[in-house]
Order: sequence, then C-alpha cells, then structure tokens
Amino acid sequence: MSDYLADTTVLIDYLRGRSHVQERVDRLDRAGHRLCCCDVTLCELLTGMRPHERPRTERFLGGLSYLATSRAIAERAGLWRHEHRQTGVTLGLAGALIAATAQANGAVILTANIRHFPFPDLAVEEVPSHAEGGSPEAPGA
Repeated sequence: MSDYLADTTVLIDYLRGRSHVQERVDRLDRAGHRLCCCDVTLCELLTGMRPHERPRTERFLGGLSYLATSRAIAERAGLWRHEHRQTGVTLGLAGALIAATAQANGAVILTANIRHFPFPDLAVEEVPSHAEGGSPEAPGA
C-alpha cells in the first residue's frame, strides 16, 4: 500500500466531479492505496470553498488520510526553495511544502501541475486537470 498526497488541483477536480480524476482516485482506493492531504492542500481547498460546498467538502476531507508537516519538513522545503533560487528557478511555497511532506512520508504526489514539483527524487504522478475542461479554482460547480 502506498500513500498518495494529492495536491489541491486534484482535490478540487475530484470535488467538481471530473470523472477522470474520480476514476483515478477510485482505482487507487481499490488497489489499497491511501489518498492523503496535508496542511497546504487543506488550507488551499478551504480557501476556495463556497459556503454551500462546505458539508460535501468536509465529508470528502474526513475520508482522507492526513500527513502533518513538521519543522524538518519546513526546513527541507525552505532549503529546496533556496537551492532552486540559486539556479534561477523560483519554487512556490505551497509546492515546496507539499513536496517536502511527500518526501518525509514516502508518499507519491498526485497533481495536475507536474511542473510545480521538479524534484528528481520524488515520485510524482500527473492527473491532468484539462481532460474535461474548466479551471480548478474552487471546489464546486
């Protein structure tokens, strides 16, 4: 069994009913894998949630495993951002924290934005958001 840390795009697409994302998540579940969220994805998802979406969003989040961050994870994310900045690449704070959380927990990152995770030692799987159109900025339709 593996843990899959979904980034916010995947969680939003799932809640929006994008069938290709729901099918991917369902296949993971049937195979015995766990879909996870973390501090960053939880915060971002709730930020974009509309009031009428709260009950469904909270039920969905209640079914996910939670991977907490720590000082060591924050330090790893900060060092990655620093290292990449030295080469002229700016990493987003959210992506760096999600990546460091995945690394610390041996999780696979599940994302629609694979370019946010340029870490060669991490397992990253892409679930494109564009398969059914639309922009994943809020959890519901």
